[in-house]
Amino acid sequence: MSRSVTLLELRTRAIDAADFKQLNDNQFATNAQIGAMINDSGAELFDILILRWADYFVKGTNITLVPGTVAYTLPTDFYKVRGVYLLQGGYRVPLRVYDESERADLFNTPGLPVAYRIQAGQIAIPPATSSGTVEMRYVYQFPYLTNDTDVLDLNVTSGWEQYIITDVAYKLRVKARDNPADIQTLAAQRETLRARLVQAAATREASGGHRMRDAYGASVMRCRSRC
Repeated sequence: MSRSVTLLELRTRAIDAADFKQLNDNQFATNAQIGAMINDSGAELFDILILRWADYFVKGTNITLVPGTVAYTLPTDFYKVRGVYLLQGGYRVPLRVYDESERADLFNTPGLPVAYRIQAGQIAIPPATSSGTVEMRYVYQFPYLTNDTDVLDLNVTSGWEQYIITDVAYKLRVKARDNPADIQTLAAQRETLRARLVQAAATREASGGHRMRDAYGASVMRCRSRC
């Protein structure tokens, strides 16, 4: 089951892991600095997990198409797109990613959208004559923690927040220019956790093989272990 932790809990556990029980704002690292370390380490943990299984951190949003408009602003927490669908008649029709070489044709041909493209902070859904609703499912960014009561919900196995704690403890030891042997011990613990995450996070689907769609027909083929 997943577990939620607050910024205060992460900071307290990181200080304990670094064995700096008397750490306070008058010493070498302020609470704000430790908070920044926690956010940096949390973003790194997100990347580790997403690279192994993109659907760990996914949400959806609907985009209302407006005639005369092609580009729509992406959500502020957008990281990577997982799928874009035209909602039509109770069905979801998948849109493909278009190449730049197709841009003119797609923008100049009226009708329903068939493709999209992410560009800077926007998603382009041509043509401008389109109306209707498009659903976008996307991987969201690490939710940066600011206040002590801010909650991080990893939506993953309980205990994976330990990577953040160990990485921050390592950074605190380095900042303090501590005993190299102690720094190396924390570095080794962090790499052990990273290796465990990489191995364990590869998939959340343990029930069987993935399926592969036949692009030339309606048949569906089951993908075996070599896919």
